[in-house]
Amino acid sequence: MGMKRFLRDILLFLLPMVLYALLSAYLLPRMLSQVLGPGTQEQVDRQFTQLERQEPELLVLGNSRMYVGVDPDELTWPAFNFAHDNDSYDQAYFKLKFALERGKQFRSVVLGTDLFQFSVLTDTRDHAYAAHLGRKYLERRGPASLLWMKVSFHLTNMDPNRLLLLWSTEPPMRLKDTGQQVKSGQARESDRVVRDPTRSAHQVAYFEQTLELCRTHDIRVAIVMPPVRRNEMDNYSTEEVAAFDAFIQRYVVPGRVDYLCYRDSPAFSLADYVDITHLSAEGARKFSRMLNEDLKSIWPEAGPMGPGPSSPAPDGHS
Repeated sequence: MGMKRFLRDILLFLLPMVLYALLSAYLLPRMLSQVLGPGTQEQVDRQFTQLERQEPELLVLGNSRMYVGVDPDELTWPAFNFAHDNDSYDQAYFKLKFALERGKQFRSVVLGTDLFQFSVLTDTRDHAYAAHLGRKYLERRGPASLLWMKVSFHLTNMDPNRLLLLWSTEPPMRLKDTGQQVKSGQARESDRVVRDPTRSAHQVAYFEQTLELCRTHDIRVAIVMPPVRRNEMDNYSTEEVAAFDAFIQRYVVPGRVDYLCYRDSPAFSLADYVDITHLSAEGARKFSRMLNEDLKSIWPEAGPMGPGPSSPAPDGHS
């Protein structure tokens, strides 16, 4: 009797934790998707599925600022936004490689950049990318355990503070069939963010590999920096900004690899943002129309379905 009572007490003690673990792993994500919009796994899966169904001529790669900020509907070419939250150049390389291996034929790639982007080394979405990008992607920085990634993801989901998100009053974000994420909200003058302009050798290598992959497939590249709020620019010195621009310019081969920088554009105000760094739906349309006009300027023959570039230019990676 004593042992049975002990086991019963243990089970009763563990039962609430087991129930909460099941709630956080299965029910809470579904509830949050109703309030906040699709979760990470659903976003990633939908992007890969939509790309498989389409035949874009232009592919957008980059982090959340490109994911939210570039509206393919405003571009002259059939385009797909394959950027995502926290993506940097290792993700960009493997996603482009994935698309090319599945027979996609791009004439152009818009490759996002930011003063902080080369410092980003993240695996927070690897559990979602695993089924699509494979083992080589997972082990790009050394041995990796997919099981541990999934366990870690579920442990993060067990944070009780996530329950508070169920009472969010913000409209849910949404995904367009063209890959873009549309956010709602209103930026504030007090918004702040901490950024690191360090360039890691890992991301520089994948940046160069992405450009080389484009070169070998005769794909033009526009390296694009979206508009940046002044509060975010406070992270960088004048010298750091100049050094970054000089670094990017090393890779420019006009007409093949171009650099379009909207960092200091006066066309954008607080009303164009939903937070410290992401553009609103209208801000994204405004930015995308500007980008479209500049792309037509640097690629003057680039009407939809018209002739593309005839041959690769010499390698400009110096």
